[in-house]
Amino acid sequence: MKRSPVQSYVRWLLGPVIVVLLLAAAINTVVNPLRVTPLPWSVDSLEPYRVVEHYERTAKAGLVRSADWQGAVFGSSRMDIGINPDHPSLAGTRTANLSLSAGKLTENVEMLRYACEHEKLDLIIFGIDLIDLAEPVRVAKTDFYSSPLSRTGSRLDRELQYYFGLTMLKNSFLVITRAARDIPSEHIPNGHWVLNHPIDPRKDAEKKSLAQAFGLSRNRSTATERINPQKAAMVRDILKLSRKENARLIIVLPPNHASFNAALYLAEDIDPGFRAEREFLTKLVAEDNAAHPQAAAAAVWDFDDFHPRNCEPIPADYGGKMIDWRDVTHAGPTIGNLILDAITAPQQVEAAPAAYGTLLTPATLNAHLADRDAGFQRYRAERKEEIAWIESILTDLKANASKLIMPEE
Repeated sequence: MKRSPVQSYVRWLLGPVIVVLLLAAAINTVVNPLRVTPLPWSVDSLEPYRVVEHYERTAKAGLVRSADWQGAVFGSSRMDIGINPDHPSLAGTRTANLSLSAGKLTENVEMLRYACEHEKLDLIIFGIDLIDLAEPVRVAKTDFYSSPLSRTGSRLDRELQYYFGLTMLKNSFLVITRAARDIPSEHIPNGHWVLNHPIDPRKDAEKKSLAQAFGLSRNRSTATERINPQKAAMVRDILKLSRKENARLIIVLPPNHASFNAALYLAEDIDPGFRAEREFLTKLVAEDNAAHPQAAAAAVWDFDDFHPRNCEPIPADYGGKMIDWRDVTHAGPTIGNLILDAITAPQQVEAAPAAYGTLLTPATLNAHLADRDAGFQRYRAERKEEIAWIESILTDLKANASKLIMPEE
C-alpha cells in the first residue's frame, strides 16, 4: 500500500529526530557525566573527569546512584572543601562527601533522605552551620529542582533529561574533553571538593566574609526567633532518619576563622557565642540519646572557636595564601583531617579532651562558651593589627549599612 504524502513527511521528519535522540542517549549513558545514569556500558575510566560544579545537587545524587556507600558527609561548602573521606580515620568505611556548596539545611536534609533511601549507611557526618538555624527557608537557586532530590515537578521529565537532554550532552562532551586533556574535575570521585582555582583570603574577607558577619549580626539584633521552627524540624528529621537507618550520627559545627568570629564580638552581636543554637542542638541530641539507650549515641562536635589552628594569620597583603584556610569561612583539608581525627577517635566525655574540637553536651556547654570568650580576648590581645584591620572594615560597613547586601557563601 502506497504511503500518503503526509505519512512520508512525518517519517522523514521524525526519523532524524529519533536518530539524534538515540545518539544523545548513547553518548550520555556511555559517558555518564553527572553519574545519574550508571549502566553496564558506562566507561569507568572517565570517573575522575565527571562533572560536579554547577550541577552539584544532581551530581552528588549521582554519587549515591553510582556506588554503594557505608558512610556519608553532609553540609555546606565548609564540609565539601574540608572533609576528604579518603582520610585514614575512615578506613574500612566507604564514605562519600555529599555536601553541597552553599547548601542549607533545606537541601542537605533532602540529600540525607535520598541517601538513606538508596544506601545502608552506618555513619552519618552532618555539618550544621549555626547561622543557618535562624534563617528562614528560601527557594533553592541551584540545580536542586532539576536533580533527583526534588520532590516537586515531574520525575519522569527529569529522568528523560538525564538520558536525552542537551545540557547532559554538553556535559558529556565536557567530560570527554577533560579526559583527552587529562584535566580532572574540581571534585574527586568520592565527592570531596579540591578547588583548583585560587582564592585571595584577604580580599575575600574584606569584600565578602566580614560583610557577611556584619550583616548577620545586624539581622540577629532584630530577629524575633533565634531558631527558625522549620529549621528545628529539619534537625529533628536528621535524628529520625539516622535512627531509622541505625547509623551513628555525628553533628559537626564546622569552624570559621577567628577573624570572622571576632567580627561578631567587635560588632557587639547579641550572642557572639551562639548559645541559643548550641543549647538547642546539645539538648535535642541528649534527649534523643536518652530515648534510644541501646543504639549508637549521636554526638555534637564543635570546632568553631579560637583554637590556634583557627587563628592562622591573615596575609598582610593581597595575593597571599594561607596554609590551613582557603578563606576566613572555609578551612582546608588539613583542618578537615583534624576534624576527622577527633570525631572518629574512641573518646568519651570523661576522657582527655581532643587536640582540636570539643565534644559538646549540656554538661560541657557552659565551660566551652567560657573558653570561647576567653579565646576571643586572647586573640584580641595577641593580634592587635588584625583586630584593627577588622575594626576598620566594620567601621566602613556601618557607614554604608544602608547599602549592605548580605553575601552568600
